[in-house]
Amino acid sequence: MSARPGWAVLTALLCGCAHGPEAKADPTLADTVTWLQPPSVSGVPYDRASLQGRVVLVSFDATWCFPCLADLPVLKKLQGDFAARGFALVEVGWDLEGEKVIRPWSDSYELNFPVLLASVALREGRTPFGHLTQLPARFLFSRDGALVVAWAGVADPADLIAMVKREVARSR
Repeated sequence: MSARPGWAVLTALLCGCAHGPEAKADPTLADTVTWLQPPSVSGVPYDRASLQGRVVLVSFDATWCFPCLADLPVLKKLQGDFAARGFALVEVGWDLEGEKVIRPWSDSYELNFPVLLASVALREGRTPFGHLTQLPARFLFSRDGALVVAWAGVADPADLIAMVKREVARSR
């Protein structure tokens, strides 16, 4: 997870086919939030406009994904430790059953960040990222909305915390 990798590397890691008409070479936060529709099913409010000027981690997960579940404690810690310093986390639930399974999952884990539902368009890969083929998939954006890093799979908790801490400090 080195900072600011080339999009070609990210494509190889994350996208089965990122060359569709809507996949961008360098997706930005502005591109991304247009695909992230309210409301939040977690009970934590979500307002796309509130992400502007913040360091944002967008996390695509599913209730049935064990690696996704393994990262939940560190995601909650990131939101708790860095929200007051300009960090925001947005979770996108990938489950086909939607709110029926994602809301109870979010409630049971007492998530402290908004959890949105993946639309059909997201699941079909009509996004700035193309088609995501692995979960969890994470995208970290700087305060100016530029993509800092993206990865799939479980992150080392210490590395993830250090990366967010650096980005929050860097972009003040």
